[in-house]
Amino acid sequence: DTLSASSSHSSTTILIFGSNHKIVWWYFRRKRKIHLYSPTFSQALEFMAQETLNVASYSSLNSMRSAISLISHNKFGNHPMVKRFCKDITALKPPRP
Repeated sequence: DTLSASSSHSSTTILIFGSNHKIVWWYFRRKRKIHLYSPTFSQALEFMAQETLNVASYSSLNSMRSAISLISHNKFGNHPMVKRFCKDITALKPPRP
């Protein structure tokens, strides 16, 4: 397993997921035996909920949401529960100028 660009993922896509987030995702999914590119909705949301405690702002969380959507080949970022989750986090950790 490596979290690097593959033929189906451009290097730009992978770079969205900053190096710290890649490491955290890597350990999170390894510990739970989650396939690198196929997390379930609940697994990805659990990861974001856990990381909410560790990120400084909504923009970091939004980057994670985008990256998970891209690497997981699903519409994770557009799911109504994810949108609601992110909206609630915006109130707690507003975007910085």
